[in-house]
Amino acid sequence: MEVEWIFGLLFLSVAVGIAIRTMTQPRKRGADNQNSEALEIAKKRYAKGELSEQEYERIKSNIMSSD
Repeated sequence: MEVEWIFGLLFLSVAVGIAIRTMTQPRKRGADNQNSEALEIAKKRYAKGELSEQEYERIKSNIMSSD
């Protein structure tokens, strides 16, 4: 009877530990987030005049097609 109680407590501890680790772990950035960040960078470069309209449209097209 005491052994069952110990295993139950151990199982509960492991489950709580996994739940806490899952909730506190930083999330990995997905491809969508990377694509939107890349598009923002291209927009800023275009606005600064670092890219021509053709270059911006080509980059934008490449980013959108990689979704």
